[in-house]
This record gives sequence, C-alpha cells and structure tokens, in this order.
Amino acid sequence: MSDQSPEHILLRQNILGADDMMPRITNISSLPVSLPNAFGDVWFASYDDTNVALKVIRVLAKTISKGRLEELVKQLKRWTELRHPNVLTPFGICENKLGIAIVWPWTGDSGISKYLAQYPMYSRASLVLDVARGLEYLHAQVPAIVHGDLRLPNILVQRTGQACLTDYGLSPVMHGMPGIEESDFSPSQSHVRWMAPERLYPESYGLKSSDSFTPASDIFAFGMVVYQLYAGRVPFHETQSAYGVFYKITIVGERPAHPGREAEERGLCDDMWAILEDCWKANGTDRPTSRELVERLERITAGQIPATSSLAQVQSSSSPDESLLPENPDPSAPVRSLFFDDTLPVVSPPSTYPTSVRTLGDLYYFMREVLRSNLT
Repeated sequence: MSDQSPEHILLRQNILGADDMMPRITNISSLPVSLPNAFGDVWFASYDDTNVALKVIRVLAKTISKGRLEELVKQLKRWTELRHPNVLTPFGICENKLGIAIVWPWTGDSGISKYLAQYPMYSRASLVLDVARGLEYLHAQVPAIVHGDLRLPNILVQRTGQACLTDYGLSPVMHGMPGIEESDFSPSQSHVRWMAPERLYPESYGLKSSDSFTPASDIFAFGMVVYQLYAGRVPFHETQSAYGVFYKITIVGERPAHPGREAEERGLCDDMWAILEDCWKANGTDRPTSRELVERLERITAGQIPATSSLAQVQSSSSPDESLLPENPDPSAPVRSLFFDDTLPVVSPPSTYPTSVRTLGDLYYFMREVLRSNLT
C-alpha cells in the first residue's frame, strides 16, 4: 500500500493509538444508511453489544499532513467528553477501509420532525428551549463549539421527550482541510435556507469563509429552525432555487414572513416571534447569545406551562409508535435512515446560463460574481 493511500492514515501515523475503537466495532452494514453529504456517509454497526452509527469522513485528501490529522482528531475527541442532556455525545473515533469515522449512538428514526408528526400537540416551546440549552452548552466550551449545521435533521427527541443536538461541529472543523473544496460549503451543496448571511457571503462582511462559522451564525440558523417547527414548512418555502434564497437573505435582506394563524395554534406567540426576528438580524453582534435565548425562552415556557400538554398526556392521547424513539434496534432488522431531510429539491439552472455552469455549485459562484460586478 502506498504511503499516500487515504486508508488507515491515522493508524500508519500512530495518531489514534489506543483510542481507536475499531477492534470493538463489528457488523458494519454492507451499504450506507443515509444519503451521502459533503463529507461522508453513515453506516450501521455494533460496538460490543450496542448498536451504533459510523459517520465516515471520506473526503480527506491523501496528502493531508500529520499535524492537520492530529488537530482533526483532537477536535473529534473533544466531542466525546461532552455531557449535557440536550447534546448527543459520540462514543469515540475509529478507522477502517471506509475512512476515519465518528462513532455515534444509534438513534433510529428519532428525528424531531417525525416526533412532532406523531405527537403534534407536544409543546414546541419546550423543544425549542431544549435546543437553545444544547447550543448554550456547546457555545460555552473553550474554545466554543460551533454547530455549523443546525437544522431539523440534526435534532433528535429522546424517550424523555427532550430534544438533543447531534451532528455538530463537523462543518467548522472540516473547513479548510485538504480535499475539502470551497464548493462543498456553497449554498447549492449546503443548506442555504438555514445559513446566516455572513456564512453565505463572507466577503461582504470582510470575513474569510473559515471565519464565518461562529456562535452567532448558529443563532441565525436557530431562528430558522424555530420558524420551521411552528410553520410546518421550510424557510422560504415559496422559493425553490438555492440562488433565489441566497439572493433574498444576502442582497435583499429578506426574512421569512410570519406564518400566520396555523403557527399561532401550534403555540407561536408574539414573544417567540420577537426572538426569531432578533436571531435573523444581519449583523451577528446584534443577535442574542445562546445564554440570552435560554433566559427568554424560560420565561416563555414558564408562562405556557398551564396550557401545554405534558409528554404523558400527549402520548396517552395518541397511539405511540415505539419506533420513534428506539433504544437498541434489532441488528437483523432492515437498517433505517438515521436522519430526516426536510429540504426542498433545488431546481437545475436554466439553459440560458453560460455553458461553464454545469452544476449548482457553478451557478452559485457565477451569480456571486454577477452580484459583485453590479455592486461595484
């Protein structure tokens, strides 16, 4: 095997050592259990007697230096030390022929979207507060852990009815790694509807793209997540084009309109809407911190408690689906997807664009250059 092979690069450079969980990982699924994203795939496996999900980072370049690998592993290990009821903690790291992988608890189909579909009367305000508490904990770490991809698919609901964050920190850590293209972070490849304007167009804020991952950018995404929970649809649902959403957020400064009476019936009050508007402010320094969000949300939930159904009341009035919140699914059962993706399909660019525009990533960069020329 060549020294430049991407396989077992941690093992060959003696970086993981005793921290490599691979000797205790068995029963890896023959196929990934999720659609691939910019960085890797998710595979089902067993860790001793526990079912786990291996999130494989398959995009690391063959030429990545030992120093960069050590920094990556150091960041991944930090996550295994996190302890908070609203943050899912990975077991550790392993490496096999698939690549370097983060070993997460297997959560089954316990995403917040499916949970609310099963229990539509459950208090969204309580879940929103859980998410804010999870963010507060991540942001309080030294240095702060930026989630970087806060969306509904990355929020789970535990058997206790508490929401918890998962899949955090990878985007900020991977940004700038050899083998990671800038287009992997463009709106066409990422999730433009939840991205802060400084993430979408960092140059207009005098930032490098790598500097745009901040706690404040998480706060903007938090506002979009809360909007989706109450509105029942993705932000800017009326706009399918990724570039169209990019233009609205960065150039026009547009934000989602109030979703109306149906959202109010789900519990969207004036105080909650005011929080969303603060989260969506153009400048990150004007947005509330996660600590401030928790304080404001605690006041809201305290006022809603008498009118809010408890978890027991909600579940007793429904037909609970135990597959929503599995503990350890049968390994012999068909493997299911870890997360849900509520994003809308993105339309292909029209044929009137230059022939060099072949992908939506090309479209993003082409239109950004057009905007730059129009603004100068």
